[in-house]
Amino acid sequence: MRLTKEGTEFYDNLTSTEKDDFISDLQIELSKIIPVNIERLSSSVKNLNNQMFISLKIQSSKKERSVKSIIDDLNDMIKYKRITSISLFLNTNYLDEDFGSVPNQNLWGKYKIRILGVVLAFGILMVLFLLAHKKERKGRNMAVLQLGLIIFDFVINALFVSNNGKVVEALYIPSLMFLTVPTVVNAIGAFYIIFDENKSKTFLDWFAQHLMVALIFTVLSGADIEALSILHSNMAGFEFFNAPFSTKGKNSIFWASCLNIFAKDIPQVIIQILYIDSVVIYDIISLFALISSCLNLLINIVGRLFQTINICRHGSLEAPATERNFTSDELMSHSIHVKGENDSKKNNLTKRSSKGSFQEVIP
Repeated sequence: MRLTKEGTEFYDNLTSTEKDDFISDLQIELSKIIPVNIERLSSSVKNLNNQMFISLKIQSSKKERSVKSIIDDLNDMIKYKRITSISLFLNTNYLDEDFGSVPNQNLWGKYKIRILGVVLAFGILMVLFLLAHKKERKGRNMAVLQLGLIIFDFVINALFVSNNGKVVEALYIPSLMFLTVPTVVNAIGAFYIIFDENKSKTFLDWFAQHLMVALIFTVLSGADIEALSILHSNMAGFEFFNAPFSTKGKNSIFWASCLNIFAKDIPQVIIQILYIDSVVIYDIISLFALISSCLNLLINIVGRLFQTINICRHGSLEAPATERNFTSDELMSHSIHVKGENDSKKNNLTKRSSKGSFQEVIP
C-alpha cells in the first residue's frame, strides 16, 4: 500500500512515537474494514522516492478468510475508496487509490520462462565444461563457467542499472558509476597488459595467430579483468587458450582483479542489497543481479586467496607442476607402473630364493 502525498507529508511530520501510533491505528482500522482478526496483521514502512509505502503482512489461517481473498478485497476497497469504508477512517483515508494494495509477486509464475532460460544456459555451460575436461584434463576448464558468469554478471548488472536504477533515485548515480568506471578502467588495463606482452616475440607470435580471440577477450576484460586469465587457461587444450603470458602479465591481472573486488564487486553487492531493502516490489532482474554479484564476489575472493597462498608458498601465482594434483589417468598409469615394479621385484626375489634352495640341496 502507498500513502498519498498528503499522507506522506502528514506521516513525515509525526514524531517517532506518533508514527508507531499511526501504523497501529491503521492496522486497527483495516481490521474493522476488511474485516480480519487484527492479530493476523503486521506491517512495516519504507520511504521510496519521498513517498511512504506500507507493507502489510497477513498471516494465513485455516479458520478465517484466506489471505488472497483479503488482499483482493482490500485492493478493491482502496481503489474505490470514495465509495467504501476506507475513506471514512482518519488513517486509511491517506491510502493512495491509484496504487491500491499490490500483493507480493510470484516470481516463478511471472518469470518462469526467464528462470528456465538461465537454468538451461547454466546446463549448457556444465556440458561444455565436461566436454572440455574430457578433451584436456590438465587444462583449467573451470574457465568455461568463469566466462559464462562474467558475461551474465555484466549483462544483468547493465540491465539492473538501465531498468531499475532510477527506482531508488539515491542509488542511481552510485550504481551507474560503479558499473561504468570499473568497465572503462578494466578495458584500458587489459589493452595495456596485451600491449606490454606483445613486446615478447613468443607472445607476439601467438597474438598474430589468434588475433580475433585475443581482441574478443581483451574487450570482455572490460566486464572483468579476469577474462584475460582465460587466455592462458589451456581450456580444452585449444591453442588459442594457451597464451604465453609472462609472470609480469599474470601478476598485473592478479592485482587488477584484487582492485576490482573493492572497486566494483563489493560496491555493486551493497547497492543491490540496499535496493532490495528499499523497494516494495522487486523484479527478476534485480534478484538475478544480486545473486550474480554475490556469486561473482565470492568466486573472486576465493580465487584471489588461493593465488595469494601460492605466492606466499611458491613465489608465483600457480603451484609448481611437481605439487599439482594427479588426474585420474595419471593416477591409473602411476599405479600400474608401481604395480609392475613391485611384481618385477617379487619375481626377482622368488627366483633368488629358488636358486638358493636348489644350491642347498646339491652337496
